[in-house]
Amino acid sequence: MNYPQPLTSPLYVGIFELDTAGTVLYTRQSQPGSSIEKNTYLVGQNFFENVADFENMTDFRRRFKNFVSSHSSTEHFQFECRSIKGSVPVRVLMMRAREKNESHSTDIVIIDIRKNDN
Repeated sequence: MNYPQPLTSPLYVGIFELDTAGTVLYTRQSQPGSSIEKNTYLVGQNFFENVADFENMTDFRRRFKNFVSSHSSTEHFQFECRSIKGSVPVRVLMMRAREKNESHSTDIVIIDIRKNDN
């Protein structure tokens, strides 16, 4: 996938609103030295297949699926995103939400992924 601008942080660091299949409905990412940026070109992409390209994505996806099938309203954990360029330690917060309109409601998961600089 070609993105219109290079990101100084990994593409998967930020706030993501996903449906239960992992499709990005909304995202905002913070870039060092700049304001928070809404990346509309990620909307409609599958987070696990097109956005987060780290080697241990199956572990992250498993945590997501377990959260979606659970009754928990939130889950937080630390995760090591590994790639050929190295590892990025992150803190992850998953929150359950529901979006309603007049005709239907959609279950969504809000994921906040931040670099763990500690």
